[in-house]
Amino acid sequence: MMPTAPASGQNGKHPKALGQRGADCWPEIWPVIKPLIDQVMSGGESTSSENQLIPIYRNNKLEDVYWTFSYSKVLDESGEPGGVLVICNETTDQVLSYNNLENAKNELEFAIEAADLGTGI
Repeated sequence: MMPTAPASGQNGKHPKALGQRGADCWPEIWPVIKPLIDQVMSGGESTSSENQLIPIYRNNKLEDVYWTFSYSKVLDESGEPGGVLVICNETTDQVLSYNNLENAKNELEFAIEAADLGTGI
């Protein structure tokens, strides 16, 4: 099995992403993440998600990528939201492994049920 590509992919967005506007750097996911940023910046609660499918452009193509992430406000000197701290971890390998395990379990259960029907048990 090949090692997983880093979140930005080979020849990805890093390091040019540093200092770029989010909408310019992540146009493919901006419609998903902008409302989360807006929620936090408007004084709303922090938000998080586990194993969320958010396809990103990397390795010269749009890839299905799963993420666990949180968006939290960072207060400025006046106590107002001055920015958003985003912590994210790619969980694609874990999600795919879990899905493969679930599929194998379902196939095994089906085979057992079919065997029981065939033997009249």
